[in-house]
Amino acid sequence: MDAGADIVLTGRVVDSALTLGPLMHEFGWSPDQFDLLSAGSLAGHLLECGPQSTGGLLTDWTATASWADPGFPLAIMQADGTFEITCATGTDALVDHRSVAEQVLYEIGDPTAYLLPDVTCDWSGVELEETGPNRVLVRGARGRAPVPTLKACAQIPDGFRVAVQYFVGGRDAVAKAQRTADDIVTRWRHLLAARGYGDFRAVTAYAVGSEQAYGAHARATPSRESLVWVSAHHDDAAALRLAVREFPSIGLAGAPGTGALPAPAYRNRHQYFGSRRFRYRGNSFPRPSRSTVPQSRSPTSHRPTARPSPHAVPISPAQVTYPLGDAPSP
Repeated sequence: MDAGADIVLTGRVVDSALTLGPLMHEFGWSPDQFDLLSAGSLAGHLLECGPQSTGGLLTDWTATASWADPGFPLAIMQADGTFEITCATGTDALVDHRSVAEQVLYEIGDPTAYLLPDVTCDWSGVELEETGPNRVLVRGARGRAPVPTLKACAQIPDGFRVAVQYFVGGRDAVAKAQRTADDIVTRWRHLLAARGYGDFRAVTAYAVGSEQAYGAHARATPSRESLVWVSAHHDDAAALRLAVREFPSIGLAGAPGTGALPAPAYRNRHQYFGSRRFRYRGNSFPRPSRSTVPQSRSPTSHRPTARPSPHAVPISPAQVTYPLGDAPSP
């Protein structure tokens, strides 16, 4: 970093401020030039979500040839508040009026009054013009004074939540998944009542593929795959622990075709050593060190040559005990 470089430390700030601040410094914009502050905030807004302006999450998703290397958007800013959005060459990025327009409207609420700490933005008159491949000119942002209040986020303890999920396959998978989800919730409630816990504050039992989220507009079709997703909200963490412990029982008590819960994956590694070089002490083994165990003297033809283990301890034949009989002959 240059000795004369400026460093700005802040608490949590609005995302677009990371662009607006340097622009105010570079172009000398004052805090009351609200049109310029709105334009700089719009540039920051188009940059803040990265590849969302270069084809990510695009409604016309087939227009984006690939998401493997989406690249990031670049803003070429002018002192009058106009700017161009482009991208690095050699990427899979797509920058056109669609990708930029969708990001302009992303998470702003009222486009005539997008509230930021420095300016109230009016982007209802923003114009987009494609000036070349992967190049869009943006102009027309307007602004006015910010409102006197600030928005704050707070984390407030509000009970406990748990969510479980598992796969269901085969004929009538969605119907089986939904019934299984409903029945496991019923069983949870029976267990809670039997143990003296109150009911859940909220429960969601959803079968992926049922299109329940679309309500009356659902267009569910038969499927041989589904995913059960069950979540519960309770004031007592112990009640949710009881539910989670009970959940695997549905694997045998529920519909056919249910999948197992996620489990750690292991890879087997085989190692061969001479049997004399190990001893048995109850349920423990010698403490590991950086020493190695020599390879087996004569591995059989179907056994690969062993690699020395970095965590084994060399043991002399005199230290080896044979609880089941005498030591074998050399």
